[in-house]
Amino acid sequence: MLRSCRATLAWSSSNEEVATVDNGVITTLTVGTTTITAATTDGSELTASCDVTVKDIDLSTKTLYEKLDEAPEAGDLIVIYHPTSKNVLSTIANGTKLAGIEGTLYDEKLEILEDMAVLNVTTSEEDQGEGEDPLTVYTFTNVEGKYLTTGEEGNSLTFADEATDCSKWALEDKGNGVWTLMNVGAAYNGNHNQALEYYNGFTTYGVKDTDAFKFDFYGVQAETPDILVESLTLDKETLELEVGK
Repeated sequence: MLRSCRATLAWSSSNEEVATVDNGVITTLTVGTTTITAATTDGSELTASCDVTVKDIDLSTKTLYEKLDEAPEAGDLIVIYHPTSKNVLSTIANGTKLAGIEGTLYDEKLEILEDMAVLNVTTSEEDQGEGEDPLTVYTFTNVEGKYLTTGEEGNSLTFADEATDCSKWALEDKGNGVWTLMNVGAAYNGNHNQALEYYNGFTTYGVKDTDAFKFDFYGVQAETPDILVESLTLDKETLELEVGK
């Protein structure tokens, strides 16, 4: 096991066409095998290696969506992704919440799975009074035509048969394709409007400037990449090196 941090490690890959390594982080490039080696640089001449195999994955059978850089438009089919927890909004009820399904990204493209809530987007403009710009209001319906809706007092989320004011959402742009979804109809809670939140599931709560209220939209079916390209971290302790002695 790695016993001390007094010695630094030099990392190398025997086949950098297959994968490279930088401070223990491996980036795979193509199918094949390579050997990742860590060596001490303090003169103790300790080394340890492990083999890495990169396999081709048949993505042709998968439905992949790309992240939207702009707000969704009417007629788009999208899913709502919480990047911090890596969960996608589902159609599965979990008490007063909707459950999340862990999402998998292939080359920054999201795989769409059964029970993920694929939503049809509709928009309308609502007058905000004299001198104010109209508010763009969004509604999201699942494949059964049910509306993404919160309760009148918030703190809940479901798919409802009929649209109400609590089925209306407004978007706040947080930059870099990240959004907060404000509910137009829900009551105030602690002087904060209700917004979509991820907290052990998808719900609504009085909005705060935290990652729990920040979401991505994925839509537009993506082209299938030829090969999976991903990064993984190699835990130095798994190399069973003893350094610093």
